[in-house]
Amino acid sequence: MAAVENHRIELSRIDDEKTLQYIAGFKRYSTERVMKSLVGEFTQNEKWSVKGTLMGECWYKDGKGIC
Repeated sequence: MAAVENHRIELSRIDDEKTLQYIAGFKRYSTERVMKSLVGEFTQNEKWSVKGTLMGECWYKDGKGIC
């Protein structure tokens, strides 16, 4: 996240090779596309879902040990 500035990804600030390879996997990457893809990967389980009409329960319930 430290490499995102003014809605742009500053590739020169990324040291992690896996992260650079992930971004290189986009034919035409933009900050929005990368962030959308990351959200999709992070929210692939039902409790953290952002798909459909309702968000997963971890977005609105008190997260004391359930998420």
